[in-house]
Amino acid sequence: MMSECGLPGVCWNENEYERVVLEMKTDYNKLERAFNPRCVVVVGDKAESGYMWLHGQSEFKGKLYSVQVDPKEIEGIKALGVENFTMQQVLETRIWE
Repeated sequence: MMSECGLPGVCWNENEYERVVLEMKTDYNKLERAFNPRCVVVVGDKAESGYMWLHGQSEFKGKLYSVQVDPKEIEGIKALGVENFTMQQVLETRIWE
């Protein structure tokens, strides 16, 4: 679509902006799930980073999954009180539903 100055999307007039905004449809249920998830999967967190990603979820109220295949890291993850899973186990639980 050309704007009033003849360049696509460069100088919108008020009517063009209103029309585009009105045409945008938002599925608020999808946004709700994105910003308020029921579960979080942290893949590959390591002691080297102080398990930064797992610690970052300490206030999360939903289900927290850790996926780490390095056997040297699994005990450290368990010490945080987080159960470690294989990716296959996570997929089998169908957490996205």
